[in-house]
Amino acid sequence: MEPYIRTLMMAWPWDVFGGLTIVVKFLVMIMLAAGAIAVIAAFMRKLGGGPRSGLLTAMGIVGLAAGLLGAAYNGLNSYIAYQMVKPVRFIVVFPSVIEAAYVLILGLIIWGISQWGNAGSKRI
Repeated sequence: MEPYIRTLMMAWPWDVFGGLTIVVKFLVMIMLAAGAIAVIAAFMRKLGGGPRSGLLTAMGIVGLAAGLLGAAYNGLNSYIAYQMVKPVRFIVVFPSVIEAAYVLILGLIIWGISQWGNAGSKRI
C-alpha cells in the first residue's frame, strides 16, 4: 500500500486542522459556527414548517464560500511553496491536497444541510 494512502486512512480531522495555516483555520472556525447554526435552524424550520428561511440560505452560502476560499487559499500557498522546490513528489503534495479537500468538503456539508432545511418549503 502506498504511504500516502496509509496517511489518508489514518488522518483525523484534528490532524488535518493542525496543519492548516492561520487564515484557513479561521475560515474553518467560521464554517463550523455556520454549520452549527445551520443545523439548528434547519431542524427548527423542519419541525415548525413555514416559509423558506433566509438564515439557512445565508449560512449555506457563507459555508460554501468559506470552503471554496479556504481550498483556493491553501492551494495557492501550496503552489507557491512547491514552485520553489523542484521536482516535487506526490507524497510531498498530498497533505496539502487533504487539507484543501477537508475544507471544501466541510463547506459542501454545510451547504447541503442548509439546502435540506429549505427543501419543500414555500417561497414568499
